[in-house]
Amino acid sequence: MLNQIHALHTIGISACSLDYSCSKAQTFQYDRDSDESGDDADDCDSQILITAPISDIVEGKYSLIYAHPEALLSYAQGERLLKQLQKSEMLVCIAIDEVHIILEWGAEFRKDFSRIGENLLSRFPDIPVMVFTATAPPKAQQLIIKNLNLRNPQIISINPERPNIKYSNIMRPPSSQTEEHLEEILIPIMEGLATEKQNYPLTIMYTDTSVISFCYTYLEKNLGNRQNIGDPIPENRIFAQYHQTYTEKMKFFIVQEICKPNSRIRFVMCTVTLGMGLNALHVRRIIHYKPPTMIERYFQETGRAGRDGEPSYATLYYNNTDIRSNRPGIDKAIVKYCKNTSSCKRAVMLECFGFQPIQGNQNCCDFCDSNHGQKPPSA
Repeated sequence: MLNQIHALHTIGISACSLDYSCSKAQTFQYDRDSDESGDDADDCDSQILITAPISDIVEGKYSLIYAHPEALLSYAQGERLLKQLQKSEMLVCIAIDEVHIILEWGAEFRKDFSRIGENLLSRFPDIPVMVFTATAPPKAQQLIIKNLNLRNPQIISINPERPNIKYSNIMRPPSSQTEEHLEEILIPIMEGLATEKQNYPLTIMYTDTSVISFCYTYLEKNLGNRQNIGDPIPENRIFAQYHQTYTEKMKFFIVQEICKPNSRIRFVMCTVTLGMGLNALHVRRIIHYKPPTMIERYFQETGRAGRDGEPSYATLYYNNTDIRSNRPGIDKAIVKYCKNTSSCKRAVMLECFGFQPIQGNQNCCDFCDSNHGQKPPSA
């Protein structure tokens, strides 16, 4: 959210985000000290993150307010804010982004997602509601409509295909050999980072925290004094880790950096925490070491690649343990996608969303490469 608010502020749109407990808001302001110093820093670098009081929202100082459902539905401060917004009649629209999360998280993980319709939208029955997602199959769309109690909504649906992304699956060894296999993957990445520096293709690797810890430690130890661009400080390191326990300040720095066309960070190891809302245009490779439990999440995370339209790659490493039937939350569609060796991977994935791939794509998947006698690219 902070990344989006930062971008809005840059173009003159006032926006803020609420913290989880609805006790304060965060926004950006221009750093006067930077401006007065005469530095050549651009607008992005001369903005600083500040804390703002909730009263600023009540007084209408922001055009857009970003919030987690917990902030508005689980805390007394959120309840008071909603009542004040009802009384002032300032609210003109409610927008819910990545709305498929209601189905993924609302039942057990973050239950306030399932309460948005009954406890938030119902307060503002005459306010327009917009919901957005790129990963909701037709059945999921109907469940979302029912969950939010939407009345005769207009559905705008387009093919979510990303024709510039090439998909590949690679069977990885048993989990007992994970560290040895990770070393095999990391060696060419490490050498590429050391020699190409900022010219190395920006790569995001989605995995779990244990793999992140191993990879980060391995790169830090083996790259040594080659791990920085410029002075040996954390901000100049060419690789980064991103997960829930990182501070908001550090997470914001990483997102802000990889959104730059000349990012110093070239390899990010992360959990799903980095997936939604990221609009880093120049990501060239997405690696999944272990598949997510749902095909919708895999499609969404691979969609971080090639947002500038340039050719990009998505590689999935999996083994039988990763797609076992008793893995919590595992969906049949992702199992089918992993096991598929007899048809186009893009077609299998898009079928889940009710669409077919564009014909004649020369940058499709490893199956189509082998079917046409071409050699698929390495990860």
